[in-house]
Amino acid sequence: MKEHRGRVWSIQVRRNNEQAVSASADGSCIIWDLKSFTRVMCLFESTLFKMVLYHPEESQLLTTGSDRKVTYWETFDGQAIRMLDGSEEGEVNALAITKEGEHFVSGGEDKEVKLWGYDEGICYFKGQGHSGTITRITISPDQKTIISVGAEGAIFIWKMPESVINSKAQQELPTVQSIKKQNDIPQLSQQQQSAPKDAQSQKSNPVAKSVKSTTKSSKK
Repeated sequence: MKEHRGRVWSIQVRRNNEQAVSASADGSCIIWDLKSFTRVMCLFESTLFKMVLYHPEESQLLTTGSDRKVTYWETFDGQAIRMLDGSEEGEVNALAITKEGEHFVSGGEDKEVKLWGYDEGICYFKGQGHSGTITRITISPDQKTIISVGAEGAIFIWKMPESVINSKAQQELPTVQSIKKQNDIPQLSQQQQSAPKDAQSQKSNPVAKSVKSTTKSSKK
């Protein structure tokens, strides 16, 4: 299956193992038939795709990349149906979605972990602590923690907000208006941090130093 003309950054396989989707720096995402090893559909956008994932219902895809957008796509016809501003500065490199598909997490060059409502398209929580670009994000199987990896060599474990863990389709999260009244988006709380043993880099990096002083070491 050789159709991409640039680096492939992400591959996701459907639950039935019959199809997969790949995201490439050539500005395309390709849905593949894994039985015939042929292309089913191709999605194009003016961006260097960095991440693609299926919504748990597998009727939609989420992509992100160098254009700083998070885009929703229909898997039926390959149409882009929604586009969110994932970051005000820098590329968005990583995405992860909850099992229920009601929330997803993003991270990238702005060094912030962001927790979004899927249907609302609103960022409800932010986590700050990384001193380097966030390269990968995942959600634990029990849905209670978020794990983020940064280019500075740090791994952060964040506690999933109770309102997200307990939320169901019939329950409502805060609205845009209520968030604006708070003057700021609520912060995610850190459970653990694992960082390289580089005292010199900690001294030269006031952000990393302040984070280290307010989080528990993963060795404890």
